[in-house]
Amino acid sequence: MKNPSIRFFFGLGYLIFLLSCKDLKERSSDLSATDNSGASQGQVFLQGVDPGVTKLFRGNTQPIAEWEPLSTVIITGDIVNQRFGFELLQKLVLTGLRGIIFVGVNNPELQKKYGNFVDTKAPIQFIGISTSANKDHPSLTQRTHTVWTRDYGPIMARGIDGSPKMFNFRYYEYRDLDNQFNTALLESLKTKVHILPVGMNFEGGNFMTDGETCIYSDAVRQYHGYNLQDVNAIFRDYMGCKKVLTTPAVAHEATGHVDMVMKFVRKNEVVLAKLFRNPNPTQEEHTLNLEVKKSLDQIHDSLVKAGIKVTRIPMPAVRIVNGNPVFFSYTNSLISNGHIIMPVYGTDIDGNQALNAQNIYKSFNYTVHTVDSREIILKGGAVHCSTMQIPSYKQAWHDHFYDELRRRRLLHSKDKVN
Repeated sequence: MKNPSIRFFFGLGYLIFLLSCKDLKERSSDLSATDNSGASQGQVFLQGVDPGVTKLFRGNTQPIAEWEPLSTVIITGDIVNQRFGFELLQKLVLTGLRGIIFVGVNNPELQKKYGNFVDTKAPIQFIGISTSANKDHPSLTQRTHTVWTRDYGPIMARGIDGSPKMFNFRYYEYRDLDNQFNTALLESLKTKVHILPVGMNFEGGNFMTDGETCIYSDAVRQYHGYNLQDVNAIFRDYMGCKKVLTTPAVAHEATGHVDMVMKFVRKNEVVLAKLFRNPNPTQEEHTLNLEVKKSLDQIHDSLVKAGIKVTRIPMPAVRIVNGNPVFFSYTNSLISNGHIIMPVYGTDIDGNQALNAQNIYKSFNYTVHTVDSREIILKGGAVHCSTMQIPSYKQAWHDHFYDELRRRRLLHSKDKVN
């Protein structure tokens, strides 16, 4: 969704969809968050999957909230070569992670030198974090097409017995490297994880859970034409979500992802963006923000109706930059072991609202770190979009996982990345 090369085709498809509807606003206002307990079984997305695999998931799996203990975060090596990535990595190593996995974005030179999976300490050294300080954070990379790790990375869950499980959704049919990453990572590391391949275009930025309730936006229907009951069945029957809620996609927000405007901060409680006025908007920005505000208020009402407690968190007014609406989201943040890494956008955008947003997160007992995201947000995402977490599981599984990472690190210990 965020790759500029597909923006034209996506926009054309979206325009055709809008023309086929009487009114997008009217349709969105009628949509509320619902508990779809009578939905179908979602078999349309599981065609060709071994019945033995689906049996391992159906009724035997639990979703994992982001605030539960994390062991590892996956980010792209290319992003570390930007100022945003410098700061992000510096803040990540403060949050008690055991590992950071780097992903290489289709870099031919890196690929030629190291092969498909490579060890790299250069980004850590480059930003001034010593290897001794990072000795418990071995890193690994594989080529992909994009920096948006959240969208193609593994959505992890756990079995009733505590074992790790992975939902491997499809990013886009033509993104072969992105779509191969999840299984290639675990197969290369010889790590035992049950994987459910789901034949559905779905992006991790459009999913959130508190461990019981799972939320995604109506964008999966708008952009892909999916039957929402089939989608709900995957989350309810196979991931184990006790309640599945579908909220309206936010007007003018191109990704359709829930993480751009909301975030679970504890059980049954979210923070949801509340727009603050731009003192000098253009007429186009003024009209656009009125429509965005209406969308956010509709989401608020639907969440409250579904029994979710909502705290509004400030968000600077949407601005049009180079012809595109830019959402300066504070909810596009990452929770890691009691810490929140929150994007900020500079005083001309943030004003006092970044500080107010930090205070709201602190009221939920999080330690807050900020990362300058003014450049990457122009591409359509920030901290959450750029990361994907692997939760903590049984100690034996982690020991094997990191033994293999360290083994691969030693394989390349004589090589250096320039």
